[in-house]
Amino acid sequence: MSAALQGPEATKCALCSSPATLVLPLPHSNVWRCANPLCSLEFASPQLDESQLRAAYTQLYYPVENGEHFVRYENTPEFILRQVFQRINAGYGPLAGKKVLDYGCGTGALCRLALEYAARPAGIEADAEARRAISKENRFEAFDTLDSLQTARGNMRFDYIFLWEVIEHLRKPWRELARLRKILTPNGRIVISTPNSAGLKARVLKRRWDNYANRTHFYYFAPRSLRRVLEAAGFSDIIQLRFTIHYPHHSPARSVAHRTLMALRLDGELLYSAGPGVGMDATMTMGLE
Repeated sequence: MSAALQGPEATKCALCSSPATLVLPLPHSNVWRCANPLCSLEFASPQLDESQLRAAYTQLYYPVENGEHFVRYENTPEFILRQVFQRINAGYGPLAGKKVLDYGCGTGALCRLALEYAARPAGIEADAEARRAISKENRFEAFDTLDSLQTARGNMRFDYIFLWEVIEHLRKPWRELARLRKILTPNGRIVISTPNSAGLKARVLKRRWDNYANRTHFYYFAPRSLRRVLEAAGFSDIIQLRFTIHYPHHSPARSVAHRTLMALRLDGELLYSAGPGVGMDATMTMGLE
């Protein structure tokens, strides 16, 4: 696929239609940034078509059953998910009995952790091989689409909806977020984790940064643009969750460096929570060290 773009639409923001400028040419696409300072969304254009996307997922994430190849992009380590669950459980109340949806659940690591907290999880995952792996355990259900889930579960609403390293993969994330907002309970929360395009690693590595190099990623979020997408989907009470993740393999020096990047807001990940109702936006610091 050529990375060259044609036509007047090539330089317009995918979200707000403002002019966009070329930030970085990539082997598979180009990175553009919205010139509207209230948006500043970075996006890939052109995007892979559906057949290219399926092939990329098989190659990079999910080998076919009984097939063997190197999986380049691994799931988030369990120790990170566990620390996030501990903070949510302490900050928002016990997860026991809560209905949890993992949108883009992969092979189900987050849902399995939710079961440890006595929550009631379900997943949505487009990849058939990942769903097949989940079905073998038979501990929770995973559906291929939101429509399939709603057909099976009717008007069920969820207390928590997680998009963990998922939003950057979506064609039009604001549209899918708007649909997910409608199946949250009135006091429910959506929780989103995504790489930080304003972080130090992204600034230094540029096109070698994994988030840019991964051809299944269509958007590259910074705090302002992620907040703007959530607002466009109708969310309010938008909160950035900030706390230090403890990495058991880090040396003392590396741990200090991680905390320094957190303090300077140059760390590599964004973690946001939002509610479906009207409220005051805030930044919540949860045990920042």
